[in-house]
Amino acid sequence: MYIELIRYFTYLMENNANFGDMPVCPFLKAELETMAIEEFNPKQIKESLLDRVIKWNNEERLKKKSTSILFLQFPPENHDNKDLHKWKYQSYLNQHLINNIITHDLKSICFDPNEFFMPAGVATRKLAPTFLIAITTHDRLSDAHGKLLKTNWFDTYKEAAADYDPLDYMAGQFELDNKSYKNVYITNENKRLFDKFLNF
Repeated sequence: MYIELIRYFTYLMENNANFGDMPVCPFLKAELETMAIEEFNPKQIKESLLDRVIKWNNEERLKKKSTSILFLQFPPENHDNKDLHKWKYQSYLNQHLINNIITHDLKSICFDPNEFFMPAGVATRKLAPTFLIAITTHDRLSDAHGKLLKTNWFDTYKEAAADYDPLDYMAGQFELDNKSYKNVYITNENKRLFDKFLNF
């Protein structure tokens, strides 16, 4: 698993012509110096993912030992990571983060190797070894986004993403025929499933 993760990181740090000859993830190389990486397996632990985030926040981030954390998500009993709807799961986790007094300034970004997502015509998630959850502060994400806007990184990305609606993604498939809704609607069934993955 970790060999595949290193290969994925290497790919993300290589210059790519489709991203203005910049890396797919321009800030990853520097981020790895302070990024914590942990496995999260609901089958093996009693803690929830939120518990783990709070522990990292208190023991590492606030002590300036780490600026972000990456979780390798493993599925709960009788489930598979393919059961997840990435955008809904990410939204549900972010709701929990923002509603907690300790984690309210944190935000998650999920990377699903089964997701049909091709910014700038590149399948940037495909090589991920498993479902990944990256968590850092809103301020750091906003700062990184602002820096990228001053480059040509987004030029091809915008063209390729114009026909992509992430909310239409489900179970590894992608459809363009319904772009009418703007918000991520999470059903009670979604919540029950996500709670199992988050170990709530």
